[in-house]
Amino acid sequence: MKIISKIQTPSCDMSTLQIFGLCIFILFSISCTSNNMNNNKPEVQTMNGIVRGIATNSYMIFQGIPYAKPPVGELRWKSPQPVGNWSGVKETVMPAAKCMQLAGGPGSKIVGSEDCLYLNVTKPASASRMSLRPVIVELHGGGFHSGAGAEMDGRRLAVLGDVVVVTINYRLGVFGYFGYPGLEGSGSFALQDQVAALKWVHDNISAFGGNPRNVTLMGQSSGAYSTGALLTSPLVKGLVHKAILQSGSPMMSAPFGTMVDGLAVPSVYISQQESEQYGNFMVSTAKLGCEKAADPLACLRNLPAAKLMPIHQAMIVPAYGGALLPKNPVKAIQDGTFNRIPVIIGNTHDEELGKAGEPLDEKEFDERLKKAFAADASKVKERYSIKRYQSFAMAWSAIVTDRVWIWPSHVAAAKIAPLARVYQYEFNDPTPPQILAKAFGVKANLKGAFHGADVIYAFPSGGLLNKEQTLLSDDMIKYFSTFARSGNPNTGGLPEWKPSVKGDHQTLLFSPGKNGIKSVDYVKEHNLDLWDAIALKSKRI
Repeated sequence: MKIISKIQTPSCDMSTLQIFGLCIFILFSISCTSNNMNNNKPEVQTMNGIVRGIATNSYMIFQGIPYAKPPVGELRWKSPQPVGNWSGVKETVMPAAKCMQLAGGPGSKIVGSEDCLYLNVTKPASASRMSLRPVIVELHGGGFHSGAGAEMDGRRLAVLGDVVVVTINYRLGVFGYFGYPGLEGSGSFALQDQVAALKWVHDNISAFGGNPRNVTLMGQSSGAYSTGALLTSPLVKGLVHKAILQSGSPMMSAPFGTMVDGLAVPSVYISQQESEQYGNFMVSTAKLGCEKAADPLACLRNLPAAKLMPIHQAMIVPAYGGALLPKNPVKAIQDGTFNRIPVIIGNTHDEELGKAGEPLDEKEFDERLKKAFAADASKVKERYSIKRYQSFAMAWSAIVTDRVWIWPSHVAAAKIAPLARVYQYEFNDPTPPQILAKAFGVKANLKGAFHGADVIYAFPSGGLLNKEQTLLSDDMIKYFSTFARSGNPNTGGLPEWKPSVKGDHQTLLFSPGKNGIKSVDYVKEHNLDLWDAIALKSKRI
């Protein structure tokens, strides 16, 4: 693998063996930008063929590189297969289609394609095989049923952080997490895609100037849950060397009614057996027409993709039980049977800010507390007194934020810290850009760092940040990229970020403005002692 180079090189004087050797070295060994008669269209030789991207003075970007065969037809609900070789030059200057999803809620417009296993590479212009940079592979969020790699703009992270950034598409919803009796790999196809992309990075990224032996896996929301799961997978050993989890802990659980009306969510993962049972139930309930077929699975594979969309947003739970995840990631973290690599884990201050806009009186508030926390309801109400909040809805928002989002991250850090270095953070810009607010059900009049608000600071795009926010974004990028480089986020000129240790869970606050980056008392701020006590009583930790 080498970058195809047509740069100006020294004239080879055949009378001097030394100069001849230098010419050969430059022509065939050095990795650099390809002019290809045009400085703006670099070409890179991958294991499967040549790709052509776009270059500027500061970065190069390659979009829509295939990392597996299209998972269509007979390959629907099968492990990702190696992509074939191609001849000539593949233009990779535009993002590929996002994986099939709904534009909104159930019944909304279908967008994307089943043919979607592509990734994007953004690299500093100076990165080369002779000067390898750390690699950050980003797994997008979207509730396991939406999103795309190209939505994460890696240019600023690549240039300021001096890292190679890879963003990927992976199968979503019914295509990525479908389980069915007799289906090998039930519920794990999206995770398998992510591993296939990591293998592609291992085999190809040095041609782009990335170091395959220094790869950080980074994910937000459902991407963080996936990152947490892969942290426990034996299949990523040697492929991933560090991890960053943004707003998503593998220890996540949600008491009754806190996240889903009328339901408790004991874990973000289920067994393959449960996945198969659930898929069978959903297929029967949705009346897809394959229930009585001689071979129901073959019938389902032959259905047009659009016919499966009625159950798309219901099939969103990763499954364990195979070679990829031999055990429940929760159990693996508890047992210490995970890949012991440095980890950053953090949340936004007001993850469930959207709930603060709901109409909620004291009677319904008390009913929710009783259903969610039973005998501990009075303790929770006392700690989250209405005197501290402007409304019962805001108190409920804080409860769900702390119990469902913050506390599981705290637990994960506590379990990982004795065996691997862990750094915790909290993002708290009370007035972030509102571009994501609507998507997360946050009303415009609500102030706070809602779920997903930190994404645009790690992957800034489009001039949406003001001056102070841009400075915060730059500092976050410096911390994250320094961590990707060495496993320690600390860098000169910025406040010290101390790792979590037993009994002292240091947490770094990311907030705009002077002295906005500082240590905070996470336990006190989010009542983590209360949630620890309740969990200990119920033997959850």
